[in-house]
Amino acid sequence: MIKFIVTGHGHFASGIQSTIKLLVGIQENIAYIDFPEGESNENLREKLEAELKDNRYDTYLFFCDLAGGTPYKEAATLSANRKDAAVTAGCNVGALLESIFVNEENPAIEIARQIVELSRKAATYFGEKKATAAESSEGEGI
Repeated sequence: MIKFIVTGHGHFASGIQSTIKLLVGIQENIAYIDFPEGESNENLREKLEAELKDNRYDTYLFFCDLAGGTPYKEAATLSANRKDAAVTAGCNVGALLESIFVNEENPAIEIARQIVELSRKAATYFGEKKATAAESSEGEGI
């Protein structure tokens, strides 16, 4: 079974928690660990380590806000020599939502790859309306 550990700067994790709770209710397999201003790296590491000691799970996936930030570095350090843990960063809530309902037997790194791919596919933008062929030819007189 997969345990997701959401962490990030400020109140990133509790913000994600609020969103997940609103959309799908409380999920027992997700832990939320904020890294507020003034907290030490050591304190954050201790909280993350405690989640990895939850032996109800056989796979652990960190869901971090930014690659290279302190929460990411601490998660990466804790995961470096573990085959049962992986780290993602910069992924979106949609990818997390889709992933929490999958209880796969895949290795942690494969689940991480799936979350990154889901995030890439879900990313979009709203921009200028492109003119259709009919609209673009309306102004052209012969």
